[in-house]
Amino acid sequence: MWIAFILMNFSLCTLIAALLWSLCSWWLTRAPFANLLLRRMLFLAAGVTGVYAFIAHAFFPETAAQLIGWTNSPFQYEVAIAGLTMGVLGLFSWKASRGFCLASVMANCLWFFGDAIGHVIRIYSMHDMQIGNAGSWFWTDVLVPLILIAAWIASRPPKNLSP
Repeated sequence: MWIAFILMNFSLCTLIAALLWSLCSWWLTRAPFANLLLRRMLFLAAGVTGVYAFIAHAFFPETAAQLIGWTNSPFQYEVAIAGLTMGVLGLFSWKASRGFCLASVMANCLWFFGDAIGHVIRIYSMHDMQIGNAGSWFWTDVLVPLILIAAWIASRPPKNLSP
């Protein structure tokens, strides 16, 4: 039962895991929370979720399509590759430069927000209320980029105020 819940709500699980990991790391190290959150969100909520999306769409396209309310299509392979691309960007952000992290934040925000818009269109035009369209996947497509943007802004190094 828990395994099915995790697999059907994987993006929500990685979001919660990134938040908890960030809180635990902050509590242990007292390092700046925004920096911890940014790296862990990119790694888990973008990286691991992107790789998961790749696996789902590339190797289990019938199941992935059914959970979203789609019919299987050759375009799922393209969705899989997009997921892999975003996932690799997120995973590599773990130890990457701040500039690389910005590119990863931007790419993943475009992907997630674009997905959210697609979900809204399908909800209202086709009344598609499948869990992969109107469930936790939709909400993480909204929340993850908002958290990434907030963490990016909050993690900026302080401006040097000396003359």
